[in-house]
Amino acid sequence: MADSHLVRLVPRPRLGKPGLWRPVRRVVVFARLPSPTLDYFLIRRLTVPGRPPLEIVDLATDELPSCELEGTFVVFCRYANPASLRWVGLNRDRLAGVGLMIDDDLAAWVTARRTPLGYRLFLLQNGVLPLLRLNSWLSHLWVGTSALAAAIGEAGAVPLLPAPRREDFTPAHPSHSSHPDGPVRIVFFAEYHDREHDFLLPVIARVLQERPQVQIEVTGTPAHASRWRSIAGVEISPFRPWPEFRAYTASHPADLVLAPLLADAINATRSATKRIDVARMNAAGVYSSGSVFEATGTEDELFIPNDEAAWVAHLIRLIDDPVAREKARQATRQVVEDWHARETGLPGLF
Repeated sequence: MADSHLVRLVPRPRLGKPGLWRPVRRVVVFARLPSPTLDYFLIRRLTVPGRPPLEIVDLATDELPSCELEGTFVVFCRYANPASLRWVGLNRDRLAGVGLMIDDDLAAWVTARRTPLGYRLFLLQNGVLPLLRLNSWLSHLWVGTSALAAAIGEAGAVPLLPAPRREDFTPAHPSHSSHPDGPVRIVFFAEYHDREHDFLLPVIARVLQERPQVQIEVTGTPAHASRWRSIAGVEISPFRPWPEFRAYTASHPADLVLAPLLADAINATRSATKRIDVARMNAAGVYSSGSVFEATGTEDELFIPNDEAAWVAHLIRLIDDPVAREKARQATRQVVEDWHARETGLPGLF
């Protein structure tokens, strides 16, 4: 859980100069590449026909934009580095505006006891401390959910639904089953979800006792790999950075993708982009009830209370019921199709 007292001490995004400063002639995006946030929220919005020219600059380097300055609108995607901040500071009088897109409550991550030290330091250096300079320039702030806007406490923050490209959710295989005539395949891919790993360990152990023919694949995090290996029938999958993860999930379909979210400050503000991964695996998603997934979902999707017995019972039912799995698969895919079809605007800019 995040420390609520410390969270209040961590810088949060604030609009310093709201509104466009001059007409937009081109857009520069600063992002650490590759970036699922950029892919799922911004690329399609910035590249639909009629939009100004786009240049993307990798924050992992000290490269700077090569475009003309006059009328350039700058978007920071989650992070900033010293070189990008210096560049904006030197040229802000010629820019059309400066925006920030975030899809996580970085202050909650930084102050959460469960956040690994290395990731905490990375977020401080790249996502939190840059706000001390960036906030004075921000003209636009986009966030992944309305809950994140509320947590930040900036009235001008605008929530965005995901805007995936078709290639983001197109599987490599047409079949919706990993093994049409074989065992049901269930996956749980998550790196910084320690509490969810703790929750699912006994659930999966009981499911395999009841249905030993089921195939289970999970991400082998350092804290949980040995515990998962103790359960016979669980395949340990290494963490794959983006876009290796996207390629792997597109070519390895599943029947069920598990996406529990236990209640805490981090999960309360997450976006529902896991649905895009579920659709790319041609799977049915199994989500926590009362989470961001249910808030943006449909009645035909699968939402289960965060109770061990409830998850065991529902998973066994789904293993035995291909019709229920197919109905849920189609429901999640329709939500993602709807995101793709309608979400191409960027409020305040386009």
